[in-house]
Amino acid sequence: MSHTSFLAHTAQTLYQQYKENIGACCLVFPGRRAALFFQKELSVIPEREIWMPTVLGITQLIEKQTGQRASDPYVLLLELFKVYKELTGKTENLEQFVFLGNTLLHDFDQADKYLLNPEVLFHNVRDLQQIENDYSFLSTEQKTALASFWSAFSNRSNHPLNKHFITLWEILPELYSQFNRVLNNKGLAYEGLLYKKMVQELESNTGNGYTESFSKFVFIGFNALNPCEKKLFHFLKDKNKAAFFWDYDSFYTEDTLQEAGMFLRNNIKEFPSVEDPSRTDLLQSKKEGIQVISVPSRVMQARIVPQILKEYSLPFTTNTAVVLSDEDLLVPLLYALGSNADEKEQMNATMGFPLSQTSLFSLIQSLLYYFFQPKEGRDFLPVNMHPYVQALGLEDVLKHVPKDTQELYEILLHTIERTEQSPALTSADPLLATVAGETKTQINRLYQSVCNSGLEINPSVFADFTRQQLSLATIPFSGEPLSGLQIMGLLETRCLDFENLILISSQDNLLPRSYKEQSVIPYNLRKAFGLPAAEQHTAIRAYYFYRLLQRAKKVFLIYNSNPDSAYGGEISRFVRQISHELPNISVTYTPLVFDYKIPQIKPLVVYKKDEIKDRLQAYLYPESGKTLSPTALLSYIRCPLQFFFTNIKSLKEPEILPGLSDTLQIGNKAHAALEQLYRPVVGKTLEKEDVLHLIHRTRQQQDTGTACIGEQVLFDEIATFYTKRFVTYDAGRAPFTVLATEKKYAATFKHVAITGVVDRIDRKEGQVYLIDYKTGMKKNTFNRIEDLFSPELSQKNGDIFQVLCYTYLFGDQINKSALPIPLVFYLNAPLSSPSDGFIIYNKNTLNSRPALASLQEEFLAQLDALLKELFNFSVPFKQTEVSENCTYCPYTSICQREKIND
Repeated sequence: MSHTSFLAHTAQTLYQQYKENIGACCLVFPGRRAALFFQKELSVIPEREIWMPTVLGITQLIEKQTGQRASDPYVLLLELFKVYKELTGKTENLEQFVFLGNTLLHDFDQADKYLLNPEVLFHNVRDLQQIENDYSFLSTEQKTALASFWSAFSNRSNHPLNKHFITLWEILPELYSQFNRVLNNKGLAYEGLLYKKMVQELESNTGNGYTESFSKFVFIGFNALNPCEKKLFHFLKDKNKAAFFWDYDSFYTEDTLQEAGMFLRNNIKEFPSVEDPSRTDLLQSKKEGIQVISVPSRVMQARIVPQILKEYSLPFTTNTAVVLSDEDLLVPLLYALGSNADEKEQMNATMGFPLSQTSLFSLIQSLLYYFFQPKEGRDFLPVNMHPYVQALGLEDVLKHVPKDTQELYEILLHTIERTEQSPALTSADPLLATVAGETKTQINRLYQSVCNSGLEINPSVFADFTRQQLSLATIPFSGEPLSGLQIMGLLETRCLDFENLILISSQDNLLPRSYKEQSVIPYNLRKAFGLPAAEQHTAIRAYYFYRLLQRAKKVFLIYNSNPDSAYGGEISRFVRQISHELPNISVTYTPLVFDYKIPQIKPLVVYKKDEIKDRLQAYLYPESGKTLSPTALLSYIRCPLQFFFTNIKSLKEPEILPGLSDTLQIGNKAHAALEQLYRPVVGKTLEKEDVLHLIHRTRQQQDTGTACIGEQVLFDEIATFYTKRFVTYDAGRAPFTVLATEKKYAATFKHVAITGVVDRIDRKEGQVYLIDYKTGMKKNTFNRIEDLFSPELSQKNGDIFQVLCYTYLFGDQINKSALPIPLVFYLNAPLSSPSDGFIIYNKNTLNSRPALASLQEEFLAQLDALLKELFNFSVPFKQTEVSENCTYCPYTSICQREKIND
């Protein structure tokens, strides 16, 4: 059974009603792509030439009505920063303000779109009785949500995080007011401000009268409406100048439990449709089935699309769409289609090619990383290795570190222009000239915004802005948008219908996508004032999904079923709902089956010769300044190739590795807190009361810390808890003398310079203790010295290897008379016993000098053998054979071992 598409039906209805006078109408769509397809449908109806109606997106209509466009986000951020500093008198720099500033801009935007009074929204309710008296305009449910937040808040009002929150919260009304005043004086605006301005103009009959320019405004295919949009709809409806077309199905509009109809149920009542036939029962009468295909990896979802197109003879026309819930899969999809498509098969990608996926972007990333690394750790090699730098001979220009923002801008511009003007590079990459042009445009725009702000911008802040701007930019594809296979994101499918639909990334964490609101407005307050939250986000995604199914004949849902992958898991709950609630639609689950052979991957081997040999030899000469650390030696034990990438090739690891981010961030915060607590008491003997007094200083540190948002609040709480718990345990060890914190040591062993930083050194009862803090699984036991040098056991014994290196290599510097006793404290584990912290060797505690001395000779002999292997130029750097050591390695893509981290 064939169904007329929503846009085709709407075009026919409008033409029948208005005929040649349709040119006097203004048609408004949720997005521009729907408007483009509507024009195509309308163009085939008239038998003679007519004036096409004006078509606009909703934002365009509001810009026309107000005569103003939304300003550049960076212009708004800089203006907000100036007002914030003037209002608060704080000395924080722009770099510290960026995250908070973007969050506040988002909240101000939403407050205006939802017509909220900032004085009321950001009011500190000290007396819950105020809710009954001052918030009578709220429903009972909204009042309950508001009371729930402020009552819970008042119970812990003295908590440091609550103090930070209320300090910010109470300045927001004045900040909003002053910021809007500045924008108004300068002719600037954010989108929400334009929406509010439009409502004010409509209510006061001021403005430019754009709504009088057309006989009728037709609103087509909308779903979720904010209060400003509803005010516009009501204004035009009351003047008999509005018509509405809604695209929905009775399955989700008549059942109040169906989230997909959350908004349309009200919209249909408030703004009745032009005609009843726009109501449909397509889903409940649908006979075509849905095929669900599970694949074992993220990228494979994109790679099997050509196979589906071919196997089911799906045409490369506008009747076929490939929709990506995960838009980061666009590039793998294009590669898969490009390598399998016939020359006659056309494609149209609506999203644009991400600038962040280009070689020029990677050069700029490497360059900015090089510029703003600490001077002692700055390494030009990653920049110099880039093919563009080598081809253009830019080494001398790019080695120079800019002193200010203007110089940084000029270096970036020079690099881009040299790339753009290179015949060799542009002939090898047809897209490069376009990429360079778009990159230059983005950086010029950003620099102009910074210059116009009147603020003196630190070059590191400009570098951060540049990264953000370029990472979000896309390069539009050239081609005919109204022909060929359609490739788009879920948002772009609004109002569009396809007979053949392939939906990629149909797993539950992407359909619907996990919701994270970047806001300073807590959830209960958002709920109380009707601001959108997770429920509304899910409802919008549900509507997009069900609407796509309404008229589709062949539907293929692909999902990553690998539960160990960050992007994998279960099929979307929307699909589970269909299986139970629409029994007429058969849902078939098919695992990906294909005959393949994994190509034999040759082991990656790097020989120690030429430049590599020279770089390695530099560690043998003190004058080179090159030193090894216990961490570097441990990386060699785990995987010699990882050591090569980090210490010889100087490839920089991500600051926080996937899977370890929470542990590392909490550990770093706890380390820093303990160092700040104990540094002022270095050289002092601490009694139990003195140590317990440090807990009070812990609270002070928390009180004076910078306000955090989101998961950082949780990380700070956990780190503070670990710190207090350890200090309480430490008080039980008193009295002791703190000799040093974060002390750097250097030693030469077998002609190799080895350096390390010891977290803390104490003296207690004449014995010196070397203390190391850890925040991971407790791993302080071992059975044999040789196990510490074993790749198979390196994950288990790494902590002990490092601390014994400190003990045996730096021991004579720490304490000349005897070896210090190492203590390893795992801050995330409860501490109670006096023996906590000691290393356990073969079930015996290493808590005495004789016990440690008995192992020293064997440990140093094993270390000597390790260094002999490392500096044996006939032994190449090889990949580890222990796959567990690859789990969190950042270089698996180079070794082609990504499957371990998939």
